[in-house]
Amino acid sequence: MPRIGEKHIGLAGGNVQIMPVYPVVLAVHDLPSHTLEVVASAGESWVLLGRDVLNSHRLLLIGPELALEIG
Repeated sequence: MPRIGEKHIGLAGGNVQIMPVYPVVLAVHDLPSHTLEVVASAGESWVLLGRDVLNSHRLLLIGPELALEIG
């Protein structure tokens, strides 16, 4: 992925780390796609979706049925 910049990220204990930023296109089924700037951490295989991403969709979690609906 092409690196498009870097951001200062605050960590626990008041430390700050400079991390690379990459463009990512997020698409969920037939919903409109979004291009996002994401921060990557070396060796991390999981991602966290920020509030900006979650707020752009309607999410319905049905816990007892183990179901998630995105609209």
